[in-house]
Amino acid sequence: MTMTELPPAVDRPTLETLVRTIRDTEWSWDRAGFQGLAARLGLTPLRDSETSGFYAAPWPSRGRAVRVAYHPERGINHVTMTLTDVDGLPDVPPEFLVDEFAMATRALTTILGEPTGRAPGAEPEVRWRGESRTVRLNRMDVAVVLTWADNAWQEIADFSDRKDRQ
Repeated sequence: MTMTELPPAVDRPTLETLVRTIRDTEWSWDRAGFQGLAARLGLTPLRDSETSGFYAAPWPSRGRAVRVAYHPERGINHVTMTLTDVDGLPDVPPEFLVDEFAMATRALTTILGEPTGRAPGAEPEVRWRGESRTVRLNRMDVAVVLTWADNAWQEIADFSDRKDRQ
C-alpha cells in the first residue's frame, strides 16, 4: 500500500458535522427514536437484530461503520462509529491511525470543548462526559472509533473494564 492508497477515513468537515449533530440532537434513546436520528445522520440500515443494528456511514468506510447496541429495558446503550479501520491491511503506515486520532481529537475538542478525561497509552482514549451521555474517542490497534454512550451504560462498561484488569 502506498501513501496514496491509505484506507478510507472520515474527513474533518464530515466529522465536525457528525459531532455537531450528536451534540445538538435530543432523542429518546430507544429503537424508534434512533431510526429518525439515523436518517438525520445519513446512516443507511444494513442489518437489525434484537440486540444490535448495523449501518453504513455517509463517510468513506470499510463495511458496517456504525453499530447500535440495544437493551430490552433501557433502550440504546451506545452508538459506535468507526472513523477508520486498518484491520487486515498490513501495509498501512503506523502513523496513519495516530494522525487520524489526533485529527479527530482536535475536531471534537473544537466542538465539545476541553475533554473531561484522557487515558494515554498504547490505545489512547479521550472523553467528553455530559449530563446524561458520554462521547468517547478511542485509538485501537486497528481502528479509530467514536462512541456515543448513555452514562449509566458507560459506568457499567468502565466497572467491567476495571475488573478485567485486576
